[in-house]
Amino acid sequence: MMEPIVRIIDDDEEARESTAFLLTMAGWCTQTYESAQSFLDNDDVSVPGCILLDIRMPGMTGMELQLKLSEDHVELPIIFLSGHGDMSMAIHAFRRGAADFLEKNVTSEELQAAVKKAVTASMKNFSSNCEKKKLLELYESLTPREKQVCVGVAQGKLNKVIAYELDIAERTVKMHRSHLLEKLVVKSPVELAFLLKSIGVLDAE
Repeated sequence: MMEPIVRIIDDDEEARESTAFLLTMAGWCTQTYESAQSFLDNDDVSVPGCILLDIRMPGMTGMELQLKLSEDHVELPIIFLSGHGDMSMAIHAFRRGAADFLEKNVTSEELQAAVKKAVTASMKNFSSNCEKKKLLELYESLTPREKQVCVGVAQGKLNKVIAYELDIAERTVKMHRSHLLEKLVVKSPVELAFLLKSIGVLDAE
């Protein structure tokens, strides 16, 4: 499993480094950035973890970075950590999906609890995405005809119905059905339907 990274983005070097030291001593892998742009230019956002993000920074602000990451469909949880936060900022941040909003004078215990919660959520999401990718790769290994039969089977249709709709022999449907179930490592139409819904081939009910 890939090791998660806690990214700390803050233009205040002392605050940035002290936070990194605290979390590193607690066993977290950290990476620091002095600006939002530095983060965007250098970070690998495909690695799970979380972001500790200052609100007010020169150039792109923390709130602007949150919006940018949302537009880019980056799913890393964001914990705002600011000395200038207020209630309206916190509400705005949460509405955009922030994981937490903390003041910079937060206790070590509170900070580590927030990081643990955010990273746990990120790792769960990362694992889910990896599983979805594997299932999609299995589906893409099917032939075009197997994919057509696959959808019919997942919809609970009888072999003879699928054969009629695709204008092929029923024995051909049976052959494709056997092959595709083996390739996708499923045993029933119900399991197949669940798989296809999970990768977006069939609409979830």
